[in-house]
Amino acid sequence: MLKIIFKKLIFIPIASFFVSSLAFVVVNLTPGDPVEVIAGGIASEETKQAIRVELGLDQNIYERYLDYLGDLSKGDLGTSFYTKVPVIDSINQYLFDTFELIIISLIIALFLGFIIGGIGAYFRGKALDRFTNFLLSIIQSVPDFFLGLLLIYFLFYKLQIVPAPIGRIGFTDVPPDQITGGLLIDSALSGNWETFRVGLKHAILPSITLGIFYSSYFGRTARNVLGNSLNSKQVEFAKREREILKAAISLFEGPRWETVTVEQISKKAEIGKGTVYKHFTCKEEIYANIATDFSKRILAPKNKTNSPIK
Repeated sequence: MLKIIFKKLIFIPIASFFVSSLAFVVVNLTPGDPVEVIAGGIASEETKQAIRVELGLDQNIYERYLDYLGDLSKGDLGTSFYTKVPVIDSINQYLFDTFELIIISLIIALFLGFIIGGIGAYFRGKALDRFTNFLLSIIQSVPDFFLGLLLIYFLFYKLQIVPAPIGRIGFTDVPPDQITGGLLIDSALSGNWETFRVGLKHAILPSITLGIFYSSYFGRTARNVLGNSLNSKQVEFAKREREILKAAISLFEGPRWETVTVEQISKKAEIGKGTVYKHFTCKEEIYANIATDFSKRILAPKNKTNSPIK
């Protein structure tokens, strides 16, 4: 286990290096001049050159790449040309808000995914399984932004059960004292439960959107895992035994239960006679199993009532 974890940890810096290098190559080798986009077509050459120097675009690509890796190793992501604010500060400003949204969305996705996947696994091969599989395919194929627009239309515009999608809180609501940067966390830490309630209501719409979208992945995983478990030999054996006992009970309820044969039980359960003998050696064992189960059900409430108080 520790060996696997160690391999995963070793892979992180290697993968980070390749991903960051690929991002640099894509940005710098894409046709077009970012200076023209920033300055506009009517800017003078002096203005364009000043922007090029400020962005480091006056250097060759190898020097820019080394500077890029050096800044990354120090955690410096640069400064936004438009806001003049360090990029890392802009990320940190919304980091905890993002974590809150991820956690709420993950809870919704897990809940929906396990319900849909569990239904599909339990009724595998039947109509409900085909319906849940079709539903997961629809959810997975719809883009999350389009799903968000649909939910805005129905939940906000038509039903009016969620607030307007204008941000974490309304325009007239007072934000809590900033502690971590997360609205819900800071509201709870400062005891501002009214803002917490408002923030939670504003988080419903984006959380449901992401939760529904990602529930398809959890749903398919749950269907496969639970389906394999429900179709294991142990579960199939228990199902067969339950079917045999259910068929035997219906036959034993007749006036001449003692004349019931194993062959009649197998026909009632719609299984082979040999399958019955794999579970029970004779008819008497089936009857004894039913009697024992019936006794346990009768005595269970009495045992709970008469149990000593701890």
